[in-house]
Amino acid sequence: EGGLTTLNCVLQACYPRLLGVSALAKTASQSSRDNEKVAAALRGIAALMSSCRVALKKWEDRNGGAKVHPHPLESFSADTIRIISFVAIQKSSTSLKIAANGALESFVTAVDTNALESDDLDLLSETLSATFDNVLGDNKLVENDLRTASARAISGVIAIGFDEDKDNKSVGVLASSFLPKVIQSATRPSKRRPRFDWIILSGACANGPKSVSRRIVSQLLTLAVEDTSGVTVFKLLSYLVRHSPGPTLGEMVHCRSLSDPSLFDVIRMLSSDRCSQETEPLSRQLSVGPSALRLPKSPAPQVEDTDRNKRIRELLPYLTRLFECPAAQLSCSLLVNQVDQVIPPLSASDNLELRVVLPLLSTVLNAPNMNWTILDETTTRALDSMTSFFTQFSLSHEHDVDVKSAAASCLFSILVNSKLEEDRPLALFRDEISGILAAAFNDNSTSSSSLSDDSMMENALNMTALLASAAACRGGASSRTADRATLFLAELACTGKSICPFSEVPILLRQLDGPSQRRPLQTSSFTAYVLSASAYSEVISVQNGTPFWRQRISHKTLALLKPVLQEQARTQTPPPLGTLALVCHMICCLPLSLIGSSNMEQLIPTAIAGLVYFSKHTVDATEEEECVSSILYQTLMVILGCLLKVLSTAPQFLTRFIGVIIPSLLLLSSPGHMSELYIPAQVLALQCLELISSHPNAQNAVMREKDQVTAMLSGVADHPSSIIRNAVVQTRNVWYTI
Repeated sequence: EGGLTTLNCVLQACYPRLLGVSALAKTASQSSRDNEKVAAALRGIAALMSSCRVALKKWEDRNGGAKVHPHPLESFSADTIRIISFVAIQKSSTSLKIAANGALESFVTAVDTNALESDDLDLLSETLSATFDNVLGDNKLVENDLRTASARAISGVIAIGFDEDKDNKSVGVLASSFLPKVIQSATRPSKRRPRFDWIILSGACANGPKSVSRRIVSQLLTLAVEDTSGVTVFKLLSYLVRHSPGPTLGEMVHCRSLSDPSLFDVIRMLSSDRCSQETEPLSRQLSVGPSALRLPKSPAPQVEDTDRNKRIRELLPYLTRLFECPAAQLSCSLLVNQVDQVIPPLSASDNLELRVVLPLLSTVLNAPNMNWTILDETTTRALDSMTSFFTQFSLSHEHDVDVKSAAASCLFSILVNSKLEEDRPLALFRDEISGILAAAFNDNSTSSSSLSDDSMMENALNMTALLASAAACRGGASSRTADRATLFLAELACTGKSICPFSEVPILLRQLDGPSQRRPLQTSSFTAYVLSASAYSEVISVQNGTPFWRQRISHKTLALLKPVLQEQARTQTPPPLGTLALVCHMICCLPLSLIGSSNMEQLIPTAIAGLVYFSKHTVDATEEEECVSSILYQTLMVILGCLLKVLSTAPQFLTRFIGVIIPSLLLLSSPGHMSELYIPAQVLALQCLELISSHPNAQNAVMREKDQVTAMLSGVADHPSSIIRNAVVQTRNVWYTI
């Protein structure tokens, strides 16, 4: 079966020969051929030492941790370090030094240096010191490949030096000397790329025991809490978590120790308002009795853009990455408890803490590998109790968009994954959303629309979509909640009237009069219709849950939509923007096979009519200030996205419309659209033109339009945007080759 006997036989047969070839490095006249032989021999020695280390590790595991004595490499170690030292320190070629550093890394990690003579230990120390200077020294002549090989050797020194099981005292002394210098260099800002000091720490954490990761993480978190290294230490921590394989480093980052600093100390550092003039902080734990009752003088105001907020915005992306690793689940209960302590926010300090903690909790709850079964009942119930707060927080106007988005993300994850039997989405609709919807839409239907009204209405619709999608993914009894909420959005988009879910309050949008129906781009009355369609798309674009809920919802929506399309087809007015947006969103978000061929034949004419109308009237509409709307632009984008998807996946549905589509796309790509706002729309239009050129069933129509297309594209070739110019060149080349 091999084992130690086979290992010793291989070493005795191969190692002396490789040492003999490596000795060519000491000859005075060595050719390039000799250098290649020496480099190959050094790499062979490195491979033998690494194989010996792995074999011994397996033998020790099978034999209860017993050590092998004498070490199989002991008889070769003195000659090996002398050759490695000679090549690494002398003026050898770069390729030889890289091979020597690779062998040095294997030597440090595989050989028992305690058995070396004092002279050989001094030689090892001298070699490693020179290697360390190669990594962090100022010599610009050292090539990056050599620095990388040297960095790996130093990482091996740190990994072995702090390994208590190895007990390599000489390497431990060097590791104790190297590590503080590496951390000092790694936490300083530097424009040098790659960061070789980061490579050292990453390799040490990846190859060393848990004690090495714990030591490095503890020192870095101490610097983070002391706030002495700026953003660099956070960048370094996120780098180590991403580039150190295995869960060890993540566990060290998220394991809470009473003596060592933790991530929660960093969170408190970021969220503490050090500039506050209050000498006695407000306690959230109030004593019983009216004499002890202390309340804030006023509700917590919106957090101003102070230096502390800028600091949070700068550091939060890197702090968030630390919570993306699987080990972050260890911090979930602590994060939940942290959030529970500061909601609702009673002070500016609470708001600061929410700005930090909510994105981190959102990252953990929405991680792909999040295991909800490990959460205890206390944490689960705490999360469930937060859903009302998250709903209100996401709808408020007093907080930053990023923080509200994190709260909404937490809410969605809790509703989908909570194991409580209660239909929580239904409860939130009844208790929180129904009244807000009624107030937002009824105020909007009786008064002239304003920016604040539209914002309130959009927030209410987005929350309705979030609850509906969460209920759909949750399934079971919540499926009925999802159906009612989703059909409510579809009815608003198509007809402008519906019944508010679970409150029986009628919702009536402002109905479009004759002029508004004939010129929908010249009025803002369409806003609520398009917003409802956009909210509907947010529901059906969610991919979680069972594979059948989107099929069920689309079937019910089509039953509602088709009679509306048939009725509107009898009129000569442009397609209502709500219905148009709903149709295009369905085609964009749902598989065409799920919609069905017969239904696609009824939906496509509406999308084409919308394309034609937008191509003729978009420029005129944007000349009037009141019609310059992001909603208008988003509607155009979803029309073009719908067309692009059908051309790419099922072009047969568009064969009879090619003669209408090409002129419309030419208008949207024309030189008259020079605004930066329309660059994405022009790119989509040009992509559609490129796909149409290869339409399998419309070559006659394509050939009729070829001259007009190439002439128009030539006029756009000098567009100010390089993106448009490149797209035009590619599209024109395709049409020239037809």
